[in-house]
Amino acid sequence: MAFNVNRTQVHISSNGKWTPYEHVPLSQPLPYKMVVERMDGSLVTIPVGTIITKETVSHDQRLLIKKMVIPEGVLKIDDNALLGSSVSMITFPSTLDTIGSLGLGECKYLNESDLTIPPHARVHRYAFFKTNSK
Repeated sequence: MAFNVNRTQVHISSNGKWTPYEHVPLSQPLPYKMVVERMDGSLVTIPVGTIITKETVSHDQRLLIKKMVIPEGVLKIDDNALLGSSVSMITFPSTLDTIGSLGLGECKYLNESDLTIPPHARVHRYAFFKTNSK
């Protein structure tokens, strides 16, 4: 049984299903660092839990992202997590299990065909809605 720590909840994974378990104090550090290259070329690290949610990266920050490396240990990109981001390149971890609905939707600089998604990952049919496709 594994647990998932994000900023607000711990989830227990049992047979591939996620269930809310308990709240985590905001003072608890998040276990991973996501490296992001912004449009101006600067590098930023963003603390993340095992689920990237729409609260992980603010809407304003999403508009400045050029490239991102999602760290090993991240299991899920939640629904709408990076919706409308300016990202053009993403490196996914081998631990990624799920990309939710519109998780990377409306990312106009992202080409889905250029991405290497782990073969075991479940990708919602609208995960890449309105992104560029070759």
